[in-house]
Amino acid sequence: MAELNGIGREHVIQKRRTFIDMIVMILTILGVCAFSISTARAASIDSRLGDTILSCFSPPPGATHNAQVSVTFAADGSFAEKPKIIESGQDAIDTAFANAALRALLRCESRIVQFRLKGTIVFNFPPSGLPIQADVSGNSTA
Repeated sequence: MAELNGIGREHVIQKRRTFIDMIVMILTILGVCAFSISTARAASIDSRLGDTILSCFSPPPGATHNAQVSVTFAADGSFAEKPKIIESGQDAIDTAFANAALRALLRCESRIVQFRLKGTIVFNFPPSGLPIQADVSGNSTA
């Protein structure tokens, strides 16, 4: 192969830089789009999941403390074990609120399976200002 003269070599190097810059730009755009789609998808799943659980939730009025319930999911999205209350208030109404949160998850298990959640997720049930919150990012394949 013949050696390139100085001008030809610079032209090839410039073309390579332009090509590499273009690839980097495309990958950056794809990465941003993928992140946006992933974030939007997680928000949509979170909203649908919260609405599903809320439809099974019958809280007593007057609670003042958040209830947090931990659920460990099996590979198929079903509960691997019974959900556990990990946080509730100390008085009777807050305890009843936490128990209502636990019952809501148990009642809705057959509908929660459709989200194909994995691992352990903590559901936060605020006594005012619902929606129910759950961190599902990276846990769902629905």
